Amino acid sequence: MSEAFPRVSVIVPTRNRPQLVWKAVRSIASGNEPPAEIVVVDQSAVPHPELAAEPVFGDCRVRYVRSSSTGLSAARNEGVAAAAHAILAFTDDDVVATPSWLATLVSALVDGGERTVVSGRVLSGEPEVPGGFQVGLRIDDQPSVATHPGSRDPLVGGNTAMRRAAFERVGGFDARLGAGTPYGGAEDNDLGLRLLRAGYSIRYVPEAVLYHRAWRPGGDYWRIRWRYGVGQGGFYGKVALDRDPYAASRFLGHVGRYAVRLPWRLVSQPRRALGDLVFVGGLAYGMTRWVATERRP
Repeated sequence: MSEAFPRVSVIVPTRNRPQLVWKAVRSIASGNEPPAEIVVVDQSAVPHPELAAEPVFGDCRVRYVRSSSTGLSAARNEGVAAAAHAILAFTDDDVVATPSWLATLVSALVDGGERTVVSGRVLSGEPEVPGGFQVGLRIDDQPSVATHPGSRDPLVGGNTAMRRAAFERVGGFDARLGAGTPYGGAEDNDLGLRLLRAGYSIRYVPEAVLYHRAWRPGGDYWRIRWRYGVGQGGFYGKVALDRDPYAASRFLGHVGRYAVRLPWRLVSQPRRALGDLVFVGGLAYGMTRWVATERRP
């Protein structure tokens, strides 16, 4: 790690993916500018033998946190609590980091100033199983800056960096949202909205590239689309209960985009069209469930 590069804590939650997380950690640690530490929060049934030994890769150490909690958001919050440094980066256990990933992400954060949060590009890796796929990608190749809520969610939870002060000011991730909860997604959308409402800008830097490994078999496609829809619907339900005027316009715009492209996709991409319908069904269910059952913390 060069003297000019700031000390960074990278948070990596994991659950029952020992081989995937090991490769993710190794790719992060071998970057051009490795972090000072990688905080692995492990919710797995059994400890990871190599990571539990807290290996050191050059100037990068692994801090291993065994957790009895459930859910991606809870794990990320625990990772921040255990992290030693003021600059935080977040990613997932099924990615491969490019050599310049962290240096690009953190340099953009430092250049942007105290009121900036940064996200990067997430591309799919090559299929690793028959029909292998991945979702939750961000493939845009043009940089952008969001300062107000808009028609899309600018924060990419699995490829983002921020200062600890920003994370703590908005209260971190909502542990009711995200993988491992009844609302299996949109935890990053929720955090991004709260950051924008608090006056932060979210800068998208496409040069900060991660590859999301396509390890999921094709048979999981419908389940994952439903899960992401339910999470997005839960997020809209939360915003609606907060009486944020963004909720209605964003919900209608989201559903409207699916409706406009549905006829074309039914002809040219029928599987994706059916996936869109599954997603919208999950969205409606998630929003209804949240409004009916959830209360603000």
